[in-house]
Amino acid sequence: MASTVSAAFASDNAAGAHPRVIEAIVRANQGSVSSYGADPSTERAARKLRETFAAPDADVLFALTGTAANIIALSAAVRPWDEILCSDIAHSLMDEAGGPVRISGASLVPLPSDDGIIDPKLLTRRITRRGEVHHSQPRIVSITQSTENGRVWQPNALAAFVEHAHSLDLLVHVDGARIANAIAALGVTPAEAIADADVVSVGGTKIGMMFGDAVLVRRPEHFAGI
Repeated sequence: MASTVSAAFASDNAAGAHPRVIEAIVRANQGSVSSYGADPSTERAARKLRETFAAPDADVLFALTGTAANIIALSAAVRPWDEILCSDIAHSLMDEAGGPVRISGASLVPLPSDDGIIDPKLLTRRITRRGEVHHSQPRIVSITQSTENGRVWQPNALAAFVEHAHSLDLLVHVDGARIANAIAALGVTPAEAIADADVVSVGGTKIGMMFGDAVLVRRPEHFAGI
């Protein structure tokens, strides 16, 4: 007989969907509508995400899993000769089975971190060889809110990190698989929890959805692959 536990917080796969989610699915499962994202439910969800994160001009894409969301976001930002920077415990590095590298062709470069919090000075050091033909080109840095070890980026620190990355001509991706946890823990708005990031993977599965995450592309002009 399979073992059971009273509560588990390790993964979205350990718990069922929230009852209100099931009820919403039942309500939506009526009649016929246009397909491939042209239905009212998808349009309403995309609009809500833009409103929630104060990003009225963002593109919104939906993915089945958080890994798929990260791969879509990162792959769209890079070319095969680019670098994706991340922390040394990033989910995209440790738990996505090489997916971002396999799909994008770019290098995934870990930076030393304090439980996933990266010192912005490390970005400056990393770009010193930019432009050299023998060196992969730093293009985007991926951070996690909240981090894989449960730490949160404080709003001021995150804003400063993103601003510094942009000053170095780096794009910023936020892996927000647990973004709702960070928002609740910090007591901030969703927009404050991601600062001025260029693209965000917004987690839904880990807060009670049956499945699914979203990619919020706040600056579509930098993501030709989407």
